[in-house]
Amino acid sequence: MNTEDIIKFENNAGNELHLFRDRLFWQAWERSAFLFSKIFRKYQVHHRFVQKVAQDLVWLGFPKTVLKDVQMTAKQKAFSYEVLDDSHIVIKGIL
Repeated sequence: MNTEDIIKFENNAGNELHLFRDRLFWQAWERSAFLFSKIFRKYQVHHRFVQKVAQDLVWLGFPKTVLKDVQMTAKQKAFSYEVLDDSHIVIKGIL
């Protein structure tokens, strides 16, 4: 998924957290990155200037082995865990 699409999802997220696959790792961007770090696992949130969209963006990355724990935590907290396709997961119901 390209950066422009990720930003569109993040701008329209509402009570959703979006996870995107990048090769072997999964990533959360912008608001989703902070929510993921706060609710699921405390990963370091990084920032970088992305020339393509001419803005500073924040993100975090984690290995795919973490997804099972994320899914279990989402279920325990009564969040909806939805796999949209092999490279995009949405977790809904986050206040």
